[in-house]
Amino acid sequence: MTEDEKAATLPLLTDSILRIVEQAAKIDACFALEPVFVHTLGTVEKLRTLKEAVADHDHFHIIFDPVNVLTAADMPRQAAFWPAWCEVIGKDLACVHMKDAVFHPDAPRTPTALGAGQMDYTVIREWLHRDHPDAALLRDEVILPAAQADLAYIKAL
Repeated sequence: MTEDEKAATLPLLTDSILRIVEQAAKIDACFALEPVFVHTLGTVEKLRTLKEAVADHDHFHIIFDPVNVLTAADMPRQAAFWPAWCEVIGKDLACVHMKDAVFHPDAPRTPTALGAGQMDYTVIREWLHRDHPDAALLRDEVILPAAQADLAYIKAL
């Protein structure tokens, strides 16, 4: 999606999420959404706007997949990039999708085993230990030959 398309679809997405969360509240359920850079909800600012509009901590949570919101341009400044995401997600974390990749400026990212790519989990790890010690960490985009090493990486995190 272009930036104009993302901006144009945010009100539609917000309306849809409001309706879903309203139904979730009626049955005492929770709806979770995953921000993705190439989709409508791809920046921390848009996530903040959506969360302010929904304003329902009991029925709306966030699936945090850091690799899906990181771009090649933001990759070198991860120590400064992640605190805002952690702050906006706050207590509304549903789970974390764990994966790693090598980022390319003009091409899709290349998935790697955990710890073998450019994803820096330092800030996120500190946030999880401090604010979400029981968070579910789910390996996403599994690379079967690396599965055991990935599991060890997650346990060490």
